[in-house]
Amino acid sequence: MKQIILGFILVVFVSPFAHADAPKGHCDEMIKHAQEAVDQGKAGDVKALTHHAEAMLEHAKGCEKESAAKDHVSEAIKHEEEAVDHGKAGHLDIALKHAEGALEHAKGAGK
Repeated sequence: MKQIILGFILVVFVSPFAHADAPKGHCDEMIKHAQEAVDQGKAGDVKALTHHAEAMLEHAKGCEKESAAKDHVSEAIKHEEEAVDHGKAGHLDIALKHAEGALEHAKGAGK
């Protein structure tokens, strides 16, 4: 009986903290990767910018289903696709400009 009570107490007190590191929604992840793309672009790493831009696009598809601000998601996707294309071509400045545009719209979609 003591084990059952102890188990119950652990579940009640530990459960709220167990989800602290749980994956966030797609919109939150989209914003996170958009920010990383911008940060990496500002650091001059076009390869990392492209990697995070591609990850952002994956989450954007899920965010479209979660967000009421579908226009912002669509614009974020357009900018991030351009960031990926220019990043793959090695055009850091243009890729960064599009990553920044994507971040702005991603934040709008996450509200």
